[in-house]
Amino acid sequence: MNRSVLIDSPAKINLHLDVFGKREDGFHDLFSLFQMISLYDRIIIDETVGEGGCSIDGPFDFPDDENIMFKAMSLFRNATGYKKSVHITIDKKIPQGGGLGGGSGNAASVLKAMELLSGIKLQERELMDLGAQLGSDVPFFLGTPAAAVRGRGEILEPIPARTDYRILLAVPDFSINTGQAFISLNRFRQNHKPEYPLSPEEVLRLYGEGDISRWNFHNSFLNCLKKEHNVLEHIVNLFYYSNADFAGMSGSGSVLFGIFSRQEDCVSASEKLSESVGRTIFANPLDTAMEAALQFS
Repeated sequence: MNRSVLIDSPAKINLHLDVFGKREDGFHDLFSLFQMISLYDRIIIDETVGEGGCSIDGPFDFPDDENIMFKAMSLFRNATGYKKSVHITIDKKIPQGGGLGGGSGNAASVLKAMELLSGIKLQERELMDLGAQLGSDVPFFLGTPAAAVRGRGEILEPIPARTDYRILLAVPDFSINTGQAFISLNRFRQNHKPEYPLSPEEVLRLYGEGDISRWNFHNSFLNCLKKEHNVLEHIVNLFYYSNADFAGMSGSGSVLFGIFSRQEDCVSASEKLSESVGRTIFANPLDTAMEAALQFS
């Protein structure tokens, strides 16, 4: 009897993102409000014949051993001694290079799925440490669906997720490399003083108590990147013209999002944006963490 695990790997949006100065380790300190959303990559991990192997079937143009899911599998083996070979199949729905955390979520999903497939349960701290070795956003996907995030992304404060709004994603026809986004931000700040219009306490208060129409969250990358990519500002304006309660950019882009309290406004906005943006995606905020399901065949 063959064993496999299926897991739906969610995307996230940064409702708010402050990027502070660079640390001694080369990373930037940040404060962000992360929210998992109902846009998923579907991952299936099958046990196969042999030991120590890991192959990946997906829309990637680089070797398997450079894939973050392969690296997650290798870390899991080193931590647990798991030896069986596996084959990973992924159906990608999350746009790549859009700031939605698709790769980070995929890595976290592999760690979660392998706990179930192997029957080896790691301590929460050990699991989070493995995630942090893979990337700054990975620990978030191993935890709750909404969190305040600090440090370089490894300090998480779980918060109750709000689900009283709808999300429309606008996907431009280009991606933005995260490293290049930081270079652009550092260059921008040579002539512009960093702006942090809201304190972390104000962000959390607005999110937890405030009316959505009062959200005035911020993304440190947007001001510099919209000078390089004019369409970003155009899309944000289109969201507001389409009755969005709030609009912003996720991560370092290029995907932008509109937040709507009314479903009909969200649908209407999709029709308007599709004429000039091309691709839009509906999503909802999640209030449950991802779970893996064991299968037999």
